[in-house]
Amino acid sequence: MRAIVFVGTSGGAGVTTLVALTFTGLRDAGAAPWVFAPERGDTLDRAHQAEAPHADRGAALWDAGVLRPDASLAALRGSDVRLVLVAPATPVGAADASDALERLAGADQTLAATSSLVLTGVHGPRRHSLRGAFGVPVHQIPYDPALVRPGPVAAHGELRRDARRAIRSWCAWVALTRQSTG
Repeated sequence: MRAIVFVGTSGGAGVTTLVALTFTGLRDAGAAPWVFAPERGDTLDRAHQAEAPHADRGAALWDAGVLRPDASLAALRGSDVRLVLVAPATPVGAADASDALERLAGADQTLAATSSLVLTGVHGPRRHSLRGAFGVPVHQIPYDPALVRPGPVAAHGELRRDARRAIRSWCAWVALTRQSTG
């Protein structure tokens, strides 16, 4: 099974929201993957109960929460696993992401080489210039007040244009990545 594992550098970075957005984007494109999440989390609620008319039984999204510094990466090893690191689009979030990617590269070069980073706008419309060589593909999802509301993620039409564009681009990238591992 091809799996995309989502981990955050901190709580509130947007992991659960990104999993839900990825699921709904892929579902709407006709390729809904399985969704795995913590039992007590709200991932399934955010992802509209992960319901879809057709499921891609060979693919999964996994909301793995926060990547702790002492976490074992053994469960993530395999040619069919991709890691998505999610961090706030702030200077501290970028520094945390850089540290996490460095630890990842030291632990497993193969997993690091197939990872990506998503920087999420979590604190309002402020924009930070987050330049840097992260060594992995970097995607940015801008702040949108519709994404921070509790409950199921907002419908695509309820989002600001820049958020819609970024999410559409992200889902297209995920779809291409899934095809290249299958």
